[in-house]
Amino acid sequence: MNSKINVEKKSEVNEKRVKLEQFYHPDNYERVAERELDLEAKLYLSVILRGALSGGLSIIKPLESIDQKLTPTTDFTVEMVKSLTTRKIIVPHSSSSLMAFSDGDDFPKQYEIFKVYYWLNIKPSDGAYEEMIRRLMYPHTENLVGVEDFCYDMWKKIATHELFEYIQYQLKKIDFPSIYPNKKTATVFEQLLDYFSMAEICYVIDQGINHVSRLFLEGKLVNLMAANEVINFCESYAEMAIAKNWKLKKFRRDEHLTPSLISKVFFTTMLGDPNIGFYESPGNSLTHIF
Repeated sequence: MNSKINVEKKSEVNEKRVKLEQFYHPDNYERVAERELDLEAKLYLSVILRGALSGGLSIIKPLESIDQKLTPTTDFTVEMVKSLTTRKIIVPHSSSSLMAFSDGDDFPKQYEIFKVYYWLNIKPSDGAYEEMIRRLMYPHTENLVGVEDFCYDMWKKIATHELFEYIQYQLKKIDFPSIYPNKKTATVFEQLLDYFSMAEICYVIDQGINHVSRLFLEGKLVNLMAANEVINFCESYAEMAIAKNWKLKKFRRDEHLTPSLISKVFFTTMLGDPNIGFYESPGNSLTHIF
C-alpha cells in the first residue's frame, strides 16, 4: 500500500514539474528590450540583482534566502517585485520549489513571490549578457538630466518607508502596538518631506512618542491609540514648525536601522551622495543636484 502511495506521489510531483517547466519556459516570453527599461525598473533591478543574483549570473535566488535588507519595509519589497513580475521583466524559474506554488487548476500561475527563483527576461542592447548585468547592477548617473520628477517621487517613497521603519522600531521599544503603513501616515510623511529631512522628522517622531508615553502614563490614552496619536502629533508639530520657521534638531541615523539596499543604490549610485537622503529634504535639495 505504501509503495503504491509513493509511486502516485512521485507521479504527481513529476507531472507538476513538467507543467512548471512548460509554463515558465523562456520560449513562451517575448524579451523586454534593455533600452525600454525606465528608471524605476532599472533601480528595482539593481536592488534585486545586487541582493540575490546567483554567482553564475543566470538565476535570481529566492528573496527569503538572502540576508540583505532590500527595502525598508516588506510592503515596499512586495511592490518592487510585483512591478518587475507584472511587466515580465523577471519571471519565475522552473527550478523553483513546487512548494512555492499554489495547488489547484491554476497551477503554476499562483506563487509566493519571496520563495521562487527568477530568471531575467531582458534582451541586451548590445547582445552582451554579462555587460548588460553590469549596467543593470550599477546604473549610470549621467542620464538623470530631465528626470527630476522621478528622483523627487522616488526619494520621497524611500524616505517615507524608512520613516515607517523608524516609527515601528521606536514603538516596539516601548511595547506599544506597531503602526501599519497606511495612506494617512504616508500622506503626513510625504508632506513633511517637502520641508524637512528624515533626520529632522525622526526628531519630530521622537517628540511624538514622548508625548503619547506621557499621556499613557497619566491614564489619558490607551496604548492601542498610541501610533495614530504619534502621527497626529507629528502633523501638528511640523505645521507649527513650518509656520514659525523653527530650526529642528537633526537626529543621527539609528545604528540598528541600517540603510536598505534600495537606499544605497538610489542615493549613492544614482544621486552620488550616500548621506543626502537622510540629512536633506527632497523638497529643498533636488534643485542643487540637477
